[in-house]
Amino acid sequence: PVIEEFGVLLKIPEAAEFVNSLYKLGRAYNLWPIAISQEIGDMAGARGILNNTSTVFIGKVSPFEADQVADILGLKDSARALIKSLGGERGRYREYFVQVTKENAREGDVIQLWPSKMLYWLLTTDPVERSKLGDTLGAYRGNLTEALRSLAGERQGEVRV
Repeated sequence: PVIEEFGVLLKIPEAAEFVNSLYKLGRAYNLWPIAISQEIGDMAGARGILNNTSTVFIGKVSPFEADQVADILGLKDSARALIKSLGGERGRYREYFVQVTKENAREGDVIQLWPSKMLYWLLTTDPVERSKLGDTLGAYRGNLTEALRSLAGERQGEVRV
C-alpha cells in the first residue's frame, strides 16, 4: 500500500497504530508499504515506521532540511553531504539520495532519475506546463495518452497546442 502524506494519519491515534502495524507486519504478509511525505517533521513522529523501513528516498531539500533529515535518520556526515549535493536539471533529470538497510548495515548513494518525455509531462508540477497539458488534453478530447505523446514530440503532423 502507498500512504500519501502519512503525517496526517499519524495525528489520528487509530490510523497511526494501523500504519505502524503495516510496517511491523508487512514482511510477514509480503507487503512493501510505502509512506510518502513532503514534510520533514512528519518523519520525526514516525519512529515505528522508520525502524521498520528498509529503503529511504530523499529528494532535493534545503541545507537546513538536509540536516534535519540526517539527524532524524541518524545518518553519517558523508550521507548528509550527499543529500546537500542533490541537484538535477528541470525537464531532464533529478537526483535522489537512496539508503538501503540490509542485515543492520546501511548503504546509501545518489541516483539519477531520467524520465521519458511522456512521463515527464505526466508528472510535471510546473503550473505553466500543467496548463499546457490541460489544453493539449482538450485538443485530444480527453485522450491522455495521445496528449502526452503530442507534448513529448512523439506525434507527427497532429494537433499541437
